[in-house]
Amino acid sequence: MMLLITCMQAVLPFITKAVIDVGIQTQDVSFINIVLMANLALIVSITLSAAVRDWILQHMSSRINIALISLNTVEFDFVFMEPVMDVELVPAYILFPKNP
Repeated sequence: MMLLITCMQAVLPFITKAVIDVGIQTQDVSFINIVLMANLALIVSITLSAAVRDWILQHMSSRINIALISLNTVEFDFVFMEPVMDVELVPAYILFPKNP
């Protein structure tokens, strides 16, 4: 699909060249209209395909993020929890302050 979109984007400059070289030199208004309609159709299809691709990517990434967040990490908290400081070295007045 991405290859098709890339090829469609590569065709756009050639369509513009055809409008200038053939359509304007021969002053063929019907040819210019047909080529401009084809150019418009290509631009619309490229834009729509990019929008669909972005929507799919956003949907997939949100599903993956939700799956990663919703993992049961409560069991792993105690396994991976590192002690922040050694409680024996902290004075008692810091651990248990007096209530005013």
